[in-house]
Amino acid sequence: MALTVCHIIRELADDSSCN
Repeated sequence: MALTVCHIIRELADDSSCN
C-alpha cells in the first residue's frame, strides 16, 4: 500500500523522499 501512495506522491509532487 505504501508503494502506491509513494508512487502517487512522486508523480504528483515529484517527491524523492520515498527513494
